[in-house]
Amino acid sequence: MGVSKKQQKAVERISEILGEESVVLIGAHALSAWGVPRATRDIDFAASGGPKEIASRLAESGVWAEVHRGDPDDPIPWSVRGVIDGVPFDILPPLEGLSVLDGISVESHGFKTRVCRIKDLVRLKFYAGGPKDILDVAGLATVRPEILSYAREQADKYGVRKTFEAFLEDIARRERRKPENRSEGTVFSKKKEND
Repeated sequence: MGVSKKQQKAVERISEILGEESVVLIGAHALSAWGVPRATRDIDFAASGGPKEIASRLAESGVWAEVHRGDPDDPIPWSVRGVIDGVPFDILPPLEGLSVLDGISVESHGFKTRVCRIKDLVRLKFYAGGPKDILDVAGLATVRPEILSYAREQADKYGVRKTFEAFLEDIARRERRKPENRSEGTVFSKKKEND
């Protein structure tokens, strides 16, 4: 899943503190769980409950965290940011119809956790709307082609379709250039033994 041992312990501890059924991974770690590895230093969660309650539960368990309020025009009303065992984390409210209760359990390399559903991840990434987020969904649609039509619908809804299609084409172009995708002899011509 692309999670270091330190990050794995941080995920397990936060899940234990907040309650496994109350928190799901979102962001780069959820993306990795769905098949698109992306390195990141921090861990992003969505959790049920209010920011003060979440920060209080973390503090009671000895985890430093603070509540950040979004600006009036910020689509994210609050986040709880902190550091656990040297690993930075952000906990956000469920956004864009995300239901924390609908998270699914995944296991990789003996590590089990809950992640948001793939369609929730698509919506969250498009909602964030940054170039890296849109590229993430293009990568996801490339390794999980069954979500391509849904991703295109959501790209239209969030007004990012042109950028999304450009990233899809860029990924396809890079895949075509990979040596393992070329027929033998197209990269280097083979010299005959009698030449």
